[in-house]
Amino acid sequence: MEELNQPYTKIGRIQVTRKVYFSDYAAPPQLHEWATQALREEAGKLNADAVILPEVTSKQLDIVVFPAFPATEYRAIGVAIRFGK
Repeated sequence: MEELNQPYTKIGRIQVTRKVYFSDYAAPPQLHEWATQALREEAGKLNADAVILPEVTSKQLDIVVFPAFPATEYRAIGVAIRFGK
């Protein structure tokens, strides 16, 4: 990974969530692909040049209907930046 040596301005914190029903709590490998793509799309809406400090978390949810079923909520968080002087 290359170090960022350019000046940049923080535009804002981005957060995206995704709920998956009837799946395992463990994060599947494609989760990181989803998180990266979703953060980039949201950063693009802000005219950002990049996303830094990405984090992906998950938590188990119980959907209360009859019968109850498991779900997992995945959350991706990052900081949108714009390069400049």
